[in-house]
Amino acid sequence: MPRADRMKRWDYTELVEVLKFLNNNFNKWFENHMEACTAASENTNIDRDASSIYSKVHTLIKDMENSIEADRSPTCNILRESKKISKLVKKICIKTKERTQIKESQEKKRNRKSGGDFKVNIETNQVTTAGETSTNQMGSFQMPIVIEEVKTLCNERIQGIETKRKEDIEKISQIQSEMIETLMDANNKINNKCEELKQYQ
Repeated sequence: MPRADRMKRWDYTELVEVLKFLNNNFNKWFENHMEACTAASENTNIDRDASSIYSKVHTLIKDMENSIEADRSPTCNILRESKKISKLVKKICIKTKERTQIKESQEKKRNRKSGGDFKVNIETNQVTTAGETSTNQMGSFQMPIVIEEVKTLCNERIQGIETKRKEDIEKISQIQSEMIETLMDANNKINNKCEELKQYQ
C-alpha cells in the first residue's frame, strides 16, 4: 500500500519550503538527490519522507527542463500558476546545468593532462604524437602512456554506466510519480462517488 504522505496532495507552503531548502543546499542536491531529500524531510516543517519529496521535485524539474528545451509553458499546473515555485524550480535547473558543464570541463582537462599529446591504439600498437606516427611492439611502449590510456578508457566506460543508471532511476521515479498521481485521482473519484451514494441511504 502507498504511504499516506505520498497519497495526499502537495500544497503551496510545502513545495516552497522544500524548494528553498534544496536551493540553499544545492551542493548536497547535486551530489546525492536522495540524501538531500532526506535532509529536507528532517529540516523542513513538512510531513513527507525522502522518497515522496524526491518524486515530487523530480517531476517538477523534468517538466521545467522539458519546457525550457521546447520553449513552451510547463505542463504542471503549479508551475504555471505559481511564479515563486516556478522560479525556485528553474533556479535548480540552471544551477544543475552550470555545475554539470563545469564538471565535464574539468574531466576533459584532467583527461588531456593525463594523456598528453599521445594517442594509443591498443589493437594496432600504434602510438601517435603531434605530427608523427610510429608503430611499435607492445613491449616498447612507455608504460605511463599505456596506463593512463587504460585509465581513461575505463573511466569513460564507468561514466557511461553511471549516466545510464541515473537515467534509468529518473525514468523509474517518473513512472512512480505518475502512478501515484493516477492512484490519487482514482481515490478522489471513488470518495466522491461514495459521498453520492450516501445520499440514497
